[in-house]
Amino acid sequence: MARNAYIMDIESFVFPDNPHFQNMSSEERKRLDDGYILASTGKILDYLGERNIKLSFAVVAEIYEWYPQLIDRIAEEGHEVGYHGHTHRIIRSKDVLESELERSKEFLERYKPDFYQAPVIYFVKEGYSVLREAGFKYSNNVYTGEPYMVDGILEIPATTTGATPDKRVYPHNMTVKSLLKTCPFGSGLFTAVLSVNRLLKMYRAFNAGGRDTVSFIHDWQFITDERRKYPRVSDLLKQPLYYPYTLNLWSKFEKLTSSLDFCKISCIYDDYMAVQQVER
Repeated sequence: MARNAYIMDIESFVFPDNPHFQNMSSEERKRLDDGYILASTGKILDYLGERNIKLSFAVVAEIYEWYPQLIDRIAEEGHEVGYHGHTHRIIRSKDVLESELERSKEFLERYKPDFYQAPVIYFVKEGYSVLREAGFKYSNNVYTGEPYMVDGILEIPATTTGATPDKRVYPHNMTVKSLLKTCPFGSGLFTAVLSVNRLLKMYRAFNAGGRDTVSFIHDWQFITDERRKYPRVSDLLKQPLYYPYTLNLWSKFEKLTSSLDFCKISCIYDDYMAVQQVER
């Protein structure tokens, strides 16, 4: 049976790849967030709890330092707590990954996550051995393709349309060139851009062919209020692709989750490992 894994990126609007935010202290970022992350993630958890839906949550560990009770709630309500870096730094080298992991020791020891998702789906191949040594089992670090093992980590790519490339390359993130060939319809960007009927058609086409899907979205795409101060008009002028992230996707998310069955990404890992065991 085909699975539809869904990942909630818990990162607040204060963690973009933007020097204005990166140069702030953790306390400054928390003040700017102003409880926004509590409101957005709380709304998601209430909704999922009412419908008994269990998903994976890729958590930026600095948010655990701000609001540990929020991450505890995610775990206590039966969702998967994964790791999305300490400050959402892009993993441009093995050293960056090791630095992020070192800063997240308390988070990692408390939740012992099996799942890692690279910020902005950008990762380097030498990072997989670091993940394995840190205790991770599977990851979501690239676009396109079926699950495959890399240095002891099961890589479970974000789903895209189009053919799977024969050669695996790292990083394999979203670029203009890649978008000319494929469509990562389960990404936060394309969930915003595509109509809900188009999205449902694409999910169902994959499932009809016996293929799993892996999607991700950001908690801050569900609530838009005065506390959210990014992207600003100046940001939109510099990077128009930020515009879809200003849209409120709540009604679309309700339609998707009422029309399809979604699960944790651990379900895909478990299925893969079960098949490997049988084949042995």
